[in-house]
Amino acid sequence: MPNKCFVTVLDAFYVAEVQRAQTAKKKINKFGQSRNAGTDGHSGAESEVTFIGLQVAKHSTHHTTAGKVAAFLNYMTCNFKGWEALREKMKWEIIYIQHAESTPMTGRRDCHVTEGEKEVPRLQVARDFWERKVEQYQVQLDTELAVQLVVAGSADHSG
Repeated sequence: MPNKCFVTVLDAFYVAEVQRAQTAKKKINKFGQSRNAGTDGHSGAESEVTFIGLQVAKHSTHHTTAGKVAAFLNYMTCNFKGWEALREKMKWEIIYIQHAESTPMTGRRDCHVTEGEKEVPRLQVARDFWERKVEQYQVQLDTELAVQLVVAGSADHSG
């Protein structure tokens, strides 16, 4: 069962490592000839680690607070060795999942700093992290797919 600090920001998450093709860069040598840069025997692809958070959004707005983000980051730090360094290296995405018949979300989900949080440095750090690192996307599921996911999630998988 997930910790309370986890579910206040996300419903689920996963981490994916993706190979991204590098774009060929041209260098001009001292003789005016161009050549591809970075052709040192490597495959031309680099690995990128992406944290993907999932949040079921029941309303057209789904903002969070710096306190909730700080609690989530602390939870991850306590449960994953080297988390603080890793979180800065990863690309961050949150996907908000809505029912197709709901009012679509418009704009970015904010990370608010409440009055009581304004003087707490770690909470400002959490808000800055959210604003700087987290990309946000929205997906709307049609009724048939939503029903299938609910059925699959509630099925007895004990064998």
